[in-house]
Amino acid sequence: MGGDYAPKQPVLGAIQALPELPANTRLVLFGDEKIIRDLFTSEGADVSLVDIVHTTEVIGMDESATRAIPGKPDSSISRGFEYLKKERFMDLPLQETVGL
Repeated sequence: MGGDYAPKQPVLGAIQALPELPANTRLVLFGDEKIIRDLFTSEGADVSLVDIVHTTEVIGMDESATRAIPGKPDSSISRGFEYLKKERFMDLPLQETVGL
């Protein structure tokens, strides 16, 4: 879960979005599972409403993305691309799947 103020802000955004989503929609969060779960717990949110794909590598702001993505296959962006490439989201209708 990359970006400014990550992973806290993207997770808080996911928590905030959950009540607004249709009941049959699942969010898929990529990142450190413990951190994501801890943030859900600290916010009193139900982590069972999302799917978490645990990743162990982080691409730093100072790293070249074109080098880091293939060099860090267990980063959230690399795993997200892997899921898209292997169509792992395809067991749900596309309009019902949201990945962060």
